[in-house]
Amino acid sequence: MKPSFFELTYFETYYFANIINNLLHEPFSYLRSLNEFFGDENYKRFLEPFPKQSRFHDFIYHVIDSITYEDITDEEIELFRSRKRKLWIEIALDHFGFTYEKFDDWISQHDKTREDLNDDEIFEYLNELKYAGPYEDLLERMSEEIFFILFLNRQVLQNFNQMAAHQIEDISIDSLEPEDYMYFQKDGVLKRVSIPTWVQRAVLFRDRGMCVSCKKDLSGILSIGSIENFDHIVPLSKGGMNDITNIQLLCESCNKSKQGHSIDTSIKYEKWY
Repeated sequence: MKPSFFELTYFETYYFANIINNLLHEPFSYLRSLNEFFGDENYKRFLEPFPKQSRFHDFIYHVIDSITYEDITDEEIELFRSRKRKLWIEIALDHFGFTYEKFDDWISQHDKTREDLNDDEIFEYLNELKYAGPYEDLLERMSEEIFFILFLNRQVLQNFNQMAAHQIEDISIDSLEPEDYMYFQKDGVLKRVSIPTWVQRAVLFRDRGMCVSCKKDLSGILSIGSIENFDHIVPLSKGGMNDITNIQLLCESCNKSKQGHSIDTSIKYEKWY
């Protein structure tokens, strides 16, 4: 398999990664934003097994999008009016080299001035970038960078998958659209499916070829007798998803002892040196 590469520029990557970590660690402080992603009829986004654009990618995208709109405060608007600061979205688009309509050009075309600027104009500009400009490409690029960092953090992945599981557990098959029946084994439980090779490879390398629980070598390099087991961090029986972010590497013994009822992962990692 030919390796795939992308440029990691670290543009506010850790800033957003920290917000996402805090959001998943203390969800009650962010109920509105979380409900927009997990609540109501949004269960459909959790059904398809093992999409390469993972559910966590979608969640990161949602968080960046929400913050872009929510961070427009009166203080920020005053800085824009006085030309002391560009819009954050312009800084981000410039950083990644996207071509887009500058805010000053947009203001001129709409017969407005910076002195008369308010949040409605900024929201209108953002909406036009979203639907006619490179806004979505920017957020996808940033989401990929943040995912690259947070995919290494199994505790964050566990917290995310537990939130999704609460949504799945409440689903009754009788309430589903006919096209969604095929994803479920029974009420609140998705069907077990074969884990794709690309998922197995990614998880094997992320977990350094070791059981995340007992640290037994499963790579076949040190011991040819070890068998790797790809385990759902949040079990399917507990509403777990078939998603790359919900898979970890366990040895046969640890996998059997966990069975299908406990939600467990490890926060221990091997040092680089």
